[in-house]
Amino acid sequence: MKAISIRHPSVDVILAGLESTVPRAARTHHRGPVLLHASSSFGLHERGQLDELRRAGIEVEPPAREARGALVGRARLVDCRPLAEDEWDGPLAGLRGGRRWAYELADVRALPPVPCAGHLFMFEVPKDVLSAAAAAARRAGRAPRPRPGRARGAR
Repeated sequence: MKAISIRHPSVDVILAGLESTVPRAARTHHRGPVLLHASSSFGLHERGQLDELRRAGIEVEPPAREARGALVGRARLVDCRPLAEDEWDGPLAGLRGGRRWAYELADVRALPPVPCAGHLFMFEVPKDVLSAAAAAARRAGRAPRPRPGRARGAR
């Protein structure tokens, strides 16, 4: 399964349901399920963005230590399009940086954090980490339901 790494506080805003687009520098042709990876960095730049969000009336808590450098959510990537100029305005404009592509997400769900090394671009999650993420989701009661008509373990 593929994942995209997103810095704090942007990933927190997405998980809170306040934003559904992820600004990226590169285009992708992938559509479908993706895991959301929270970057391990939370330095001065990210703290400044958090302060900007708070000044705009958007309350986002600083990330918990276990939510840094971890898979923290799941979504469906439904579109990749050029970022429109009018999307550069508003309280989240500072989070966009110099990005020119918008990844449109749907069905965003938070998951229990599972440690995972991130990458600059979309990346394939190692199988052992994917298994750990599935186990954590089951323990939290958020495991995906088996598809109707398919037995467990069926191919």
